[in-house]
Amino acid sequence: MTINYNVLKSIIGSVFFKIASSLVSFISIPLLLAHLGKVDYGIWVTLTALVAWLNLFDFGSGYSLKNKVTESLVEEQKDNLNILIAGTIQFYLISTFVILVAFFISTFFISAFQDNFKLSLL
Repeated sequence: MTINYNVLKSIIGSVFFKIASSLVSFISIPLLLAHLGKVDYGIWVTLTALVAWLNLFDFGSGYSLKNKVTESLVEEQKDNLNILIAGTIQFYLISTFVILVAFFISTFFISAFQDNFKLSLL
C-alpha cells in the first residue's frame, strides 16, 4: 500500500482548519455576547447565516468555471474562454437580481424585516 502524501497533507490541513475554526468560535461567541447583548448577537447570527445561505446559491459555478478554463487551456481551445467567463458572469448577475427581488418582496411580508428595515437594507 502506497501513501499519497498530497492526500494525507490535505486531510491533515482540513482537520487543522476545522479545529481552528471551532476554537475561534469558542472564543468569539462569549466575546460577541458580552459586547453585543442577546438581541444584537441574535441579529448578528441571523445575518451571518443569511450570508452562508447566499453562498449556497453559487451552485459551484466558480469551481465549474475554474475547471472549464483549465480544461480549455490544456486542450488549447482558447476560443471558448470568453463564452465561459461571460456565461458565469451572466449567471451571477441573474441570480443576484432574483435574490434582490425576493428580498424586496419579502420586506413587505416578514415583520422582522419591516421592524428593522434600515438594518435589513444594510
